Amino acid sequence: MTDPARRSVLRLAGVAGIGSLAGCVSFGNSDGIDVDAVSESDERHVVTAITSGDFGPIAEATTLTPDETETLEDMVPVLDYAHTFTVQVVLDGSVVADEQYVLREIPGEDDPFRVVVEGPGSVSLDIPEPTASPTPEE
Repeated sequence: MTDPARRSVLRLAGVAGIGSLAGCVSFGNSDGIDVDAVSESDERHVVTAITSGDFGPIAEATTLTPDETETLEDMVPVLDYAHTFTVQVVLDGSVVADEQYVLREIPGEDDPFRVVVEGPGSVSLDIPEPTASPTPEE
Protein backbone atom coordinates (compact mmCIF):
# COMPACT_ATOMS: atom_id res chain seq x y z
CA MET A 1 0.00 0.00 0.00
CA THR A 2 1.32 3.44 -0.96
CA ASP A 3 1.53 6.20 1.63
CA PRO A 4 -0.98 9.02 0.71
CA ALA A 5 1.43 11.69 2.01
CA ARG A 6 4.17 10.37 -0.31
CA ARG A 7 1.80 10.54 -3.32
CA SER A 8 0.91 14.16 -2.46
CA VAL A 9 4.59 15.11 -2.25
CA LEU A 10 5.32 13.42 -5.60
CA ARG A 11 2.31 15.10 -7.23
CA LEU A 12 3.41 18.53 -5.96
CA ALA A 13 6.98 17.89 -7.12
CA GLY A 14 5.68 16.99 -10.59
CA VAL A 15 3.52 20.10 -10.80
CA ALA A 16 6.41 22.28 -9.60
CA GLY A 17 8.74 20.70 -12.18
CA ILE A 18 6.31 21.37 -15.03
CA GLY A 19 5.70 24.91 -13.74
CA SER A 20 9.42 25.63 -13.73
CA LEU A 21 9.56 24.84 -17.46
CA ALA A 22 6.70 27.19 -18.36
CA GLY A 23 8.93 30.00 -19.61
CA CYS A 24 11.38 27.68 -21.36
CA VAL A 25 9.20 26.35 -24.15
CA SER A 26 8.55 28.54 -27.15
CA PHE A 27 5.70 27.92 -29.56
CA GLY A 28 6.62 30.74 -31.92
CA ASN A 29 6.79 34.48 -31.96
CA SER A 30 3.50 36.22 -31.24
CA ASP A 31 4.36 38.85 -33.85
CA GLY A 32 3.65 38.04 -37.45
CA ILE A 33 4.74 39.32 -40.82
CA ASP A 34 2.73 42.21 -42.20
CA VAL A 35 1.43 42.27 -45.77
CA ASP A 36 1.11 45.55 -47.67
CA ALA A 37 -1.96 45.77 -49.89
CA VAL A 38 -0.99 48.18 -52.67
CA SER A 39 -3.27 49.67 -55.33
CA GLU A 40 -1.77 50.49 -58.70
CA SER A 41 -5.26 50.67 -60.16
CA ASP A 42 -7.29 53.70 -61.17
CA GLU A 43 -10.36 52.24 -59.46
CA ARG A 44 -11.49 51.47 -55.94
CA HIS A 45 -11.23 47.78 -54.93
CA VAL A 46 -12.09 45.59 -51.95
CA VAL A 47 -9.16 43.30 -51.19
CA THR A 48 -9.25 40.35 -48.80
CA ALA A 49 -6.02 38.52 -48.01
CA ILE A 50 -6.29 35.09 -46.37
CA THR A 51 -3.26 33.21 -45.08
CA SER A 52 -3.18 29.69 -43.70
CA GLY A 53 -0.69 26.95 -42.97
CA ASP A 54 0.61 25.47 -39.72
CA PHE A 55 -1.65 28.03 -38.07
CA GLY A 56 -5.34 28.83 -38.26
CA PRO A 57 -6.56 30.93 -41.19
CA ILE A 58 -6.02 34.67 -40.86
CA ALA A 59 -8.17 36.99 -42.98
CA GLU A 60 -8.07 40.76 -43.35
CA ALA A 61 -10.08 42.92 -45.73
CA THR A 62 -9.58 46.50 -46.80
CA THR A 63 -10.92 48.89 -49.41
CA LEU A 64 -8.20 50.49 -51.51
CA THR A 65 -8.63 53.71 -53.42
CA PRO A 66 -6.35 54.47 -56.40
CA ASP A 67 -2.64 54.56 -55.46
CA GLU A 68 -3.34 53.69 -51.80
CA THR A 69 -1.33 51.31 -49.60
CA GLU A 70 -2.80 49.63 -46.53
CA THR A 71 -0.82 47.43 -44.11
CA LEU A 72 -2.49 44.19 -43.05
CA GLU A 73 -0.77 43.35 -39.77
CA ASP A 74 0.45 39.95 -38.55
CA MET A 75 -0.78 38.02 -41.59
CA VAL A 76 1.93 35.33 -41.53
CA PRO A 77 2.94 34.04 -38.09
CA VAL A 78 6.63 33.57 -37.38
CA LEU A 79 7.08 30.02 -36.13
CA ASP A 80 10.19 28.34 -34.76
CA TYR A 81 10.78 26.47 -38.04
CA ALA A 82 10.53 26.92 -41.80
CA HIS A 83 6.88 26.40 -42.66
CA THR A 84 4.58 26.32 -45.65
CA PHE A 85 1.82 28.87 -45.89
CA THR A 86 -0.82 29.75 -48.46
CA VAL A 87 -1.85 33.24 -49.54
CA GLN A 88 -5.26 33.59 -51.12
CA VAL A 89 -6.47 36.95 -52.43
CA VAL A 90 -10.09 37.85 -53.05
CA LEU A 91 -10.55 40.98 -55.16
CA ASP A 92 -14.01 42.50 -55.36
CA GLY A 93 -15.59 39.16 -54.41
CA SER A 94 -13.60 36.87 -56.74
CA VAL A 95 -10.58 34.71 -55.88
CA VAL A 96 -7.76 36.01 -58.06
CA ALA A 97 -4.69 34.44 -56.42
CA ASP A 98 -3.99 31.27 -54.46
CA GLU A 99 -0.26 30.64 -53.95
CA GLN A 100 1.75 28.50 -51.57
CA TYR A 101 5.16 29.50 -50.16
CA VAL A 102 7.76 28.23 -47.73
CA LEU A 103 8.83 30.80 -45.12
CA ARG A 104 12.56 30.37 -44.56
CA GLU A 105 13.53 33.51 -42.63
CA ILE A 106 12.01 36.67 -41.23
CA PRO A 107 12.01 39.41 -43.88
CA GLY A 108 13.73 42.71 -43.30
CA GLU A 109 11.80 45.96 -43.34
CA ASP A 110 13.14 46.61 -46.84
CA ASP A 111 11.54 43.39 -48.16
CA PRO A 112 7.83 43.59 -47.35
CA PHE A 113 5.29 40.99 -48.45
CA ARG A 114 2.98 42.78 -50.89
CA VAL A 115 -0.32 42.15 -52.64
CA VAL A 116 -0.41 44.51 -55.61
CA VAL A 117 -3.77 45.32 -57.21
CA GLU A 118 -2.99 46.00 -60.86
CA GLY A 119 -6.57 46.49 -62.06
CA PRO A 120 -9.97 44.81 -62.12
CA GLY A 121 -9.48 41.06 -61.54
CA SER A 122 -5.70 41.34 -61.52
CA VAL A 123 -3.26 41.13 -58.61
CA SER A 124 0.35 40.09 -58.19
CA LEU A 125 1.99 38.69 -55.08
CA ASP A 126 5.37 40.19 -54.29
CA ILE A 127 6.92 37.83 -51.73
CA PRO A 128 10.71 38.33 -51.63
CA GLU A 129 13.03 35.35 -52.07
CA PRO A 130 14.92 33.82 -50.25
CA THR A 131 12.68 34.88 -47.36
CA ALA A 132 9.87 32.82 -48.85
CA SER A 133 9.84 30.81 -52.02
CA PRO A 134 6.98 29.31 -54.00
CA THR A 135 6.41 25.63 -53.46
CA PRO A 136 6.88 23.47 -56.57
CA GLU A 137 3.79 22.66 -58.61
CA GLU A 138 2.70 19.03 -58.28
